[in-house]
Amino acid sequence: LNTIETFYTTRAGRQQFESYSWINGRTIEYTFPKGVVVHGLKYRWTGVGEIPGTFESSDAWYQRIWQMAENTLYICARDNFMDTPDRERGLWIGDVADQASYLFYSMDKPGRDLLKKAIKVTLAFSDSESGIFAGLGPGRFRELPAQSLQFIEQGIWHYYFNTGDLDTLKFAYPYVHKYLSIWNIDESGLVGFRGGAWRWTDWGPQDTIDYEPIQNALYYSALVAARKMAKAVGDDSHMSFYNSRIVAIRQAFQDHYWKNGYFSSDAARFKDDRTNALAILVGLADESKYQSIVDKVLVPNHFASPHFEWMVYNAMAMAGRHEEALQRMKVRYDAQVSNEERSTLTEYMTGGGTENHAWNAPSTVLSQQIAGIAPTSVGWNTYQVLPNMAHMTRIKQVVPSVQGTITVEMTRSQSDFTMNLQSPEGTQATIGIPKQYFSIRAIS
Repeated sequence: LNTIETFYTTRAGRQQFESYSWINGRTIEYTFPKGVVVHGLKYRWTGVGEIPGTFESSDAWYQRIWQMAENTLYICARDNFMDTPDRERGLWIGDVADQASYLFYSMDKPGRDLLKKAIKVTLAFSDSESGIFAGLGPGRFRELPAQSLQFIEQGIWHYYFNTGDLDTLKFAYPYVHKYLSIWNIDESGLVGFRGGAWRWTDWGPQDTIDYEPIQNALYYSALVAARKMAKAVGDDSHMSFYNSRIVAIRQAFQDHYWKNGYFSSDAARFKDDRTNALAILVGLADESKYQSIVDKVLVPNHFASPHFEWMVYNAMAMAGRHEEALQRMKVRYDAQVSNEERSTLTEYMTGGGTENHAWNAPSTVLSQQIAGIAPTSVGWNTYQVLPNMAHMTRIKQVVPSVQGTITVEMTRSQSDFTMNLQSPEGTQATIGIPKQYFSIRAIS
């Protein structure tokens, strides 16, 4: 029922009551006995730290979805990052990896520390004999291989790259290597499919999920991330393991899955947007394949649930198809964004399921690709502002980076482009001017 109830028994005289437990919801219903005089009904907005990150746009629809995503993230951050406050409130690490994609554009240090806690708790509860680490759902330890692999690159490595917290990386790296070592490479050069306790990979139509290439792409991404971790912590003892597997999977992925202008284990059955978005994102698709993938799969096929949907937008933007990425977002999310009663994003693309679900990350592409703000070295010592504004004429982004607040405001007209940047002391920014709108005659 997703219902939380609080009861209070009144006494004689004027008094006040505040619930001891935090609650969440879109609607609050009060029932008062006859004769009780209500002097005020209020709520206290609580959470972990603050959410100083903001995004403003000349297009109000995209500004609103960014804010809805931030609300969703913040409400799912309490004792741990959770999938939803409406149900089990579990530390599902696939959801955490999704949250990590936009956490660093929204939350301050307590939010970053909560991600560190998620990493340490997850790995501390790993199986010491097998090396398996898994999502900590309610009362159970279950390996979902797709989530464990995603967590390595999008959770652990992403945390380190955005914070520079080497101590946490040193703690995490042995667990990462041990887990990757239990996977087998078969004679084809691909990893053998691993079902784990649950082969769940995504919601959405289950007969559209191309499990094997998705798992290979996630394993490849985890290998690449682990190799970077090894270099960062100064451990070169496993380099041959990573290098050989990266080379083998990269070649085998092309040989076995590239068919008819997209990646598929069976072109007659699967034309999966999740598989092909991952291929671009993790570097298994070279640039010569981008446009075919976008045209044949990512534009027409809308199979992904919110868990993978944000990755599709990022992949389309990497292919230079920013406007089409925004169009897809609007098609898939408009029923929620245009509903004025909603302030958060739901479990399913239909607007069903829980009303506040952590894996909604459409704001990631708006911050990283449309505003174009992203770190280029560990801990945001250097970063870039390379905007691709699409149809927007004004964008303002505030990023609460580990180095301090970055504020970027840009506007464009038919004749000029203006950018104002406030950059933390000691950092270095690479700034770009989007050339597609006009021929540049002068920079001042």
